[in-house]
Amino acid sequence: MESQHDLDYLELEQRNQQLSREVEEITLQFEILKKQFADSMKKNTKDNDKSDKKLSKKRNFQPIDNSNSVDEHSSSSDSESSNSDKGGRNNKEIKHFAKKIKLPEYSGDVGSGEEAE
Repeated sequence: MESQHDLDYLELEQRNQQLSREVEEITLQFEILKKQFADSMKKNTKDNDKSDKKLSKKRNFQPIDNSNSVDEHSSSSDSESSNSDKGGRNNKEIKHFAKKIKLPEYSGDVGSGEEAE
């Protein structure tokens, strides 16, 4: 009977060692995945920072100085007013600005939402 007890003990000891090895392997895999995740997060953070900087540059552009533009309430000819958008900027200024920030060319039609051909 003692030999059966010894066999059970040896079997349990082997099972314990096998489980310990599996735990070590899983722990190692977890550490590798954790490091890969951390590296990925750092890369994404850097990419997001670059994107944020680009967006903030686009958001923080200086508005066009309208001091030389035609006042809407002043008496102006129809050709001058048709050459300006609702903000008082003329089409030439808008096209120049659109090229500067690499937007599609301004067609002059503010409400259409379509690109110029």
